[in-house]
Amino acid sequence: MKPYKLRIFLVTVALFAALCVDAQPINKGENVYDAYRKIEHPYFFKMPPATGWAEGADMLFIGRNANPNTDDFLFLALKDTTIIGVYKKTDPLEFLLVGKHDSILDNSSQYFFLPLWVVDLHSKIAPNDSAVLHLLNKAYQSVLQADDGRLDDATVSAFQHYKTDTTLANRQIILLYDNYQLIVSTSAADGKRPQADICIPMMHQLSGECLRVYNMIPAGVCVSMCEALMSAGMLQKAKEHVKLCLQFYPDSIPLQVFKYQLEDNETLKGKYLAELKRKHPNHWMVKTL
Repeated sequence: MKPYKLRIFLVTVALFAALCVDAQPINKGENVYDAYRKIEHPYFFKMPPATGWAEGADMLFIGRNANPNTDDFLFLALKDTTIIGVYKKTDPLEFLLVGKHDSILDNSSQYFFLPLWVVDLHSKIAPNDSAVLHLLNKAYQSVLQADDGRLDDATVSAFQHYKTDTTLANRQIILLYDNYQLIVSTSAADGKRPQADICIPMMHQLSGECLRVYNMIPAGVCVSMCEALMSAGMLQKAKEHVKLCLQFYPDSIPLQVFKYQLEDNETLKGKYLAELKRKHPNHWMVKTL
């Protein structure tokens, strides 16, 4: 995925739109099709690549004017013209996305991501197909549990395959995992804290999908949920989450690191740190403590 192409285009459009606002504003919580039906003559424009997922290929902008620079917001549509959100040329730039298959704009994000229902609508649900579970566990073992924290090319390729091959089962799980990683990494690159109101519900969705399909939550998902809670400043909830997850994954180094970081008692904190340094001195997370 090359989000920088989309971002450069959006910044350019926003600069022009600031001088040419002439439409009624659209806000979170509104029905996107109610707003769309107010357009007498919609104009369709090719949208710069925004996602590597097959369902998001050849997406469209839809505007009120022949020149998209003069619209203060543009509708976001799949190539079959199904509207999945709105791009608002505000400061900062904002995407309002249809979070469920109900046309309601209930997600507000600084970054574009493909809503779950777009992939889930046609995704094959197969509890007996454990390929997604194995892939998530491989990523966890390689990036979070291993000392060097590196993901090999074969695993990266396997994740990419789920984006492009629509015949694979349980793709919606990989979409949620990918969306979360996208938001966290892009926020970090921009020097921003990830949006808690996006990341935490997304992690709840991911956990729910794992339970629905596999009747379990992988260790890597448990770690990401704790990361989201800590980033949001929800430290007590994070502490409770780590305590629960360690019952299922007692050997998880990232969870043990979070347990140390979240401990208030200085005596216990020192004990946890000494144990981490003794057992896992070469682990990349432990080295930072």
